[in-house]
Amino acid sequence: MNPHVDHRCGSTRLLLLGFACAVLALALLGAWFLWSAHQERVWLESPLNFGSEAVTVTIERGMGGREIGQALVDAGVLESRADLRRVLRHTGGSDRLRAGVFHVHPSITPVELVALLQSSASGGIRVTLIEGWTGQQMANALVTAGMCATAEEFLAATAAHPRRAEWAPDAETLEGFLFPDTYLFVPGQTIEEVVDELVRAFERAVNLSAYSASAEAQDLTLFEAVTLASIIEREARTDDERAEMAGVFLNRLELGMRLESCATVHFAINDWSRALRIADTEVDHPYNTYEIEGLPPGSICNPGLPSLMAVVSPEETDNLFFVYDEALGRHRFSRTFAEHQRASREARGER
Repeated sequence: MNPHVDHRCGSTRLLLLGFACAVLALALLGAWFLWSAHQERVWLESPLNFGSEAVTVTIERGMGGREIGQALVDAGVLESRADLRRVLRHTGGSDRLRAGVFHVHPSITPVELVALLQSSASGGIRVTLIEGWTGQQMANALVTAGMCATAEEFLAATAAHPRRAEWAPDAETLEGFLFPDTYLFVPGQTIEEVVDELVRAFERAVNLSAYSASAEAQDLTLFEAVTLASIIEREARTDDERAEMAGVFLNRLELGMRLESCATVHFAINDWSRALRIADTEVDHPYNTYEIEGLPPGSICNPGLPSLMAVVSPEETDNLFFVYDEALGRHRFSRTFAEHQRASREARGER
C-alpha cells in the first residue's frame, strides 16, 4: 500500500456521485408527480365517452359512496368504484351526493358527473308523502303522480308485501310502516317497487333491529310501537311534546286505563274536519279508545320519525292526561283528573 495515496479523494467522489444520483432521483420523482398530476387533471376534465347514448342512473336514499360508485359502474359510466373516489379527492363533497334519477351523457367529464350527482337536476317523479297520512291518502298522491292507476292498486300491493305477514300478520295492509318522505321514483317503476321503497325507507329510518329491541324494553311489540306512534302523530302539535305524550300513553297502558285518544275517534268516525262531540266518543268501533281497552287493532296513519322515536324514548312522567290549548298552540299535561279538569277549563278560556 502506497502511504502517500489520499483515500479521502475516493470517498469524496463517492459522496458526490451519491448526491448527484439522489438529486437525479428526486428530479425524476418530481417530474413523475407533475406528469401524474397533469394526467389526472386531463382525466378529470375530459369526457368519459362511455358509449354512444345517455344512460339513466338511479341513486336511492341511504346509499353510501361505495354503493353509488357501484351504481355508476353497473350503468357503464365509470370503469371502477375507485374512479368515483378519485374525483371526490379533488372535488370534495362526498356527503353532498343526492338521491335521484340522473340522466348521464357520454360527453360528461368526471368533475361534471360529481356536480350532477350533487345537484337537484335529476329526472324522475318527485312525490311527497306527508307524516300522518293514511295509506289511502298516500295512494291518492301516487295516483295523481301517475305511479299507479288506482288507489286500490297501491293498497293491494301493501297487503301483498312480504313484510306485512312478518310485521302486521293480523292487519290488512302495511298501515303505519309506509314511511312518509319525499321520494324520487323512476317512470315505469312498478307499484310493488314503490311500496318496497317505502318499506325499506322505514327500516333504514328506525334502524329496525335496534328499534324492535327498544320497543320490547317498553313491553311493546314492533307492531304495537308503530300503532302507538301513529296515535301520537295525529295527537301531537309540536315535536317537543311527543315524548311526554308517549310517556302519558305508556303510563295509562301500564295502569290499565283506556287511552281515550281523540285521534282514534276521528279515525273511527272517518271525520277529521270538526271537533268531537260526546256522542262520538261513545261510538261502537274497534278503534275508539274511549270504549276499548288497550291499543286499537292497528295504526291510524303512517307516523314520521319523531313520533316513532318518541315511543321508544318516552319522557319519564307521572302525568296521565293532556288537553290541547289553542291559545298556547300545544297541549297541557296533568297528573290527576282534577288537574286535568282545571287545565281543560283554562284551555277553553274559563277560570
